[in-house]
Amino acid sequence: MEYLAEQLRIEDPSCVKDYTRRKQTIYEHTWEIRKAYGYKVYEDHEMGRRFRTFLHGRAWIHAEGPVALFDHAVGWLRRHRVLLPGVHVLARQVSEVRTAADKRLHATVAKATRRADPALPGELIDLLEVPEGKRWSHLERLRRSPTRLSGTGMARSLERLEEIAASRGQVHQALEQVEAMIGDEEDDGGDSVMRRTLAERYNTVRPFLALLGESAALGAASGGRRVLAAVKRLPALARRKVKQKPLLPKEIDDKLVPPVWRRAVYANPDLPTGSVDRNAYVMCVLEQLTRATPTRHLRLPLPPVVRSAGQAAGRGAVAGGARGRAGWPEPGGTGREALG
Repeated sequence: MEYLAEQLRIEDPSCVKDYTRRKQTIYEHTWEIRKAYGYKVYEDHEMGRRFRTFLHGRAWIHAEGPVALFDHAVGWLRRHRVLLPGVHVLARQVSEVRTAADKRLHATVAKATRRADPALPGELIDLLEVPEGKRWSHLERLRRSPTRLSGTGMARSLERLEEIAASRGQVHQALEQVEAMIGDEEDDGGDSVMRRTLAERYNTVRPFLALLGESAALGAASGGRRVLAAVKRLPALARRKVKQKPLLPKEIDDKLVPPVWRRAVYANPDLPTGSVDRNAYVMCVLEQLTRATPTRHLRLPLPPVVRSAGQAAGRGAVAGGARGRAGWPEPGGTGREALG
């Protein structure tokens, strides 16, 4: 304490004992620090609304576990200068949001299933019931294969195979109808969150695209040539003024856009019909780049920011870190330990 007082040029270090005598002093200093650095309280109405919109959108469009969603929640609060609440408060809110997203998903699928075949929901529920005098449900019976190597076991296996083959055709037909309908049930809330997230990721990696695409270190085996060809075109896409000259599907490599990325790349309602979302396509290519690198299809050192952004865009990955004070992870860490 004396050393610190000397550095701060405080003549009488014993005055620190007076700090706790007036309880209001601590709160006043906290308010001054918060005001000086532009922080907002967790209970702020406007920030709370934006935070809930982010959480619900993230939980709806990403298949993430509670730890990943918790980490993204912490990152959002830090980026927007919101004071972190207690760990259990945030964990409870993340859990409630995931529960709401699951209920919404189940309701959407159930509604689409009833539209495809009104009798299908009841038939699926019947599969879970255990018939009287039996040990397993019909679904469990189909899932378990006979284990005895005998004539009877072989006959049961053939009967089970015929039943599964017949059921599989019906299931595939129903799934095709459900998938065709389920898109109509989604609203624009999750889509808007996805667009904002893509824009943030794109702005992070944009300064590195020229360095990455024009680097002489690029090299690829036969399995990665298509990816690197697209990577080399990224600098030109970054310089392009897409508002004046929209990006068209024929100008990108469609084979690098997997099904999970197609809505983001081809269905941006804010762009002219038939155009491509440049930001989404760039992040999609970077994800393919990070996926190809560990398989040795590519031979190049990726800038850390590009690798992390590409992985986060596809999988929502957050780098690990140590736990900070009061149970919170350090900046850049995760909340895995906090959630247990």
